[in-house]
Amino acid sequence: MRNSPLPSIKTAADFGRAYRQGMAVRDRHFSLYFRENGLGHARLGLSVSKKAGNAARRNKLRRWIREFFRHRGADFAGTDIVVSARLAAAGLFPSCRYSDVEGELLRIVRRRDRKKGAAPPQVMLPEEQ
Repeated sequence: MRNSPLPSIKTAADFGRAYRQGMAVRDRHFSLYFRENGLGHARLGLSVSKKAGNAARRNKLRRWIREFFRHRGADFAGTDIVVSARLAAAGLFPSCRYSDVEGELLRIVRRRDRKKGAAPPQVMLPEEQ
């Protein structure tokens, strides 16, 4: 059975609020912005520029990011999440796998939880398993 997709952020105003008012956590490949939305469920917004590679690579990156947050949507209930792929994300290819992106995003989420003072989700990185 297929899980339902995470609702998405669609308007420029919602993206702008996440950028201005949200907590930013960055690493070499991604910038993530987390903002409480008061809706009771998570919403995901993606920003992957042409600098991150050709259309096929950008779409693959988007699919992998959506997949990561689809599996962990319950951990982010009531939160708007905006993921921006940075220029260095283009360097992930051609040897990149889903597990590489998953590990990067897990590290960023753990850093966010430490900044926020919350208990991190009990998820192990692929190399820790």
